[in-house]
Amino acid sequence: MLQPGMKVAHQLPHRPDLLALGKVMPDGQSVLWQEIVDANGTETNRNASGVRPGRPVPIKGDERPCPPQFAHLVR
Repeated sequence: MLQPGMKVAHQLPHRPDLLALGKVMPDGQSVLWQEIVDANGTETNRNASGVRPGRPVPIKGDERPCPPQFAHLVR
């Protein structure tokens, strides 16, 4: 179960090598995606296709807790 304020990650379906990182919004029903990171942690891209930083999106159910090595990227 995702709690408000929890840092989460989501593997992008069209780019399995990338993870979207974000935070669960206070309503507990949506996520604010903030960063895209290469799964091995070598590169980030804020403008990746399919992610709109600054706009909360509904939780889909396949989000998971953010890996600790990327938690510092989520505000």
